[in-house]
Amino acid sequence: MSRHVIAAAVLWLFTAGVLPAGDEVPKAHRYWPQWRGPLATGEAPLADPPITWSETENVRWKTEIPGRGHSTPIVWGERIFVTTAIPYGDPLPPRHSQAPGAHDNVPVTHRHEFAVLALNRDDGEVLWQETLNRELPLEGGHYTGSLASSSPVTDGERLFAFFGSYGLYCLDFGGRVLWKTDLGDLNSLHGHGE
Repeated sequence: MSRHVIAAAVLWLFTAGVLPAGDEVPKAHRYWPQWRGPLATGEAPLADPPITWSETENVRWKTEIPGRGHSTPIVWGERIFVTTAIPYGDPLPPRHSQAPGAHDNVPVTHRHEFAVLALNRDDGEVLWQETLNRELPLEGGHYTGSLASSSPVTDGERLFAFFGSYGLYCLDFGGRVLWKTDLGDLNSLHGHGE
């Protein structure tokens, strides 16, 4: 199971699943637009989340997300946005990090698609998936990370996704790219990834 499946389900429980639906939800609590939530404290003061769950207990839906990502999903209104890096093509000869101090890193073995997905908050249906770039990664990163570790953010009108060496993107809520920029190649400490 993808880490995003778990993350999306858990985040949804902490935001949507513990409050009344629709107009009964206070506006400030229908949104989790950034890492650490609407108050930037990592908490939802009106929430009453479950303290136990399993594959079936206290989970309203699960959606398989392609690829691998470690970014925090964000919620805006009825949508959940996640980022992911999807390997594609034939395997390549493993290329290990040459960064000074590199340890516990995974080698680069595939090209990747860097993508953003929008899910329906009510049932987990994938509303759209937009591939923003296709590249051979510069480095594989630490084994505990992924190539999609930067959390997306929103201002309520636009969605921003950052993939390090693979670009910064601004999208509308329909998945259309409004602008993009290349900030150049990044070199992380010990080659632990972006």
